[in-house]
Amino acid sequence: MTRPAVRGFTLIELLVAISLSALILPMAGGLIYFLIRAQTASGEAVADTVILSRFIQAFRADVHAAQRVSNETSSSGDAAVALEMGPTESISYSAEPSGRIVRSVKRNGRVDRREEFLMTQTATRFEVAADRRSVAALYHPRGIKISGGISAATRSLIIRVEAVVGRDRRFDVPRNVEAFRAGQSSKRFWGLEDSTPATRLGAASKGKPT
Repeated sequence: MTRPAVRGFTLIELLVAISLSALILPMAGGLIYFLIRAQTASGEAVADTVILSRFIQAFRADVHAAQRVSNETSSSGDAAVALEMGPTESISYSAEPSGRIVRSVKRNGRVDRREEFLMTQTATRFEVAADRRSVAALYHPRGIKISGGISAATRSLIIRVEAVVGRDRRFDVPRNVEAFRAGQSSKRFWGLEDSTPATRLGAASKGKPT
């Protein structure tokens, strides 16, 4: 009785399979690593965009409501900008090299509230106009130097957010004036508006002996 022939692999076939595996596996590993990095970078970019939108909204609102602006240095030595909101309240923004922007609200010289905007892929710097009428926040990818001359390609990567100091205060009406206007409108509505001095004098003189 003869045994059936068993088909196996030759040494050459094994060497070819091992060689192909040695080429394919590193390529597959590199592709997986690249996809993971791309997904992480995409997530960080989306997160930075959301945080940047929140920062721009808060920054513009604060600058528009401020009375005065000045440059200052934070406790950690980072460049910052201070906004005077009133006699006892001020708001400061400081940009750290790590990409973190710190917003501090001070009342009576003490920090009342603190908020952080962390943007991992970018850096921010502040510029105050010479006439102190506007403040700008320059948002750019980390590693790019924007001082001095910059190319057009680099300039296209910079986001400049500029706001006018005290813009909202131009439309504020003092409370006493607002109350006076409201009182006058109410009197006109009910027909109780005061008459002119001449009319009042004539009404008072009627029926009295001359």
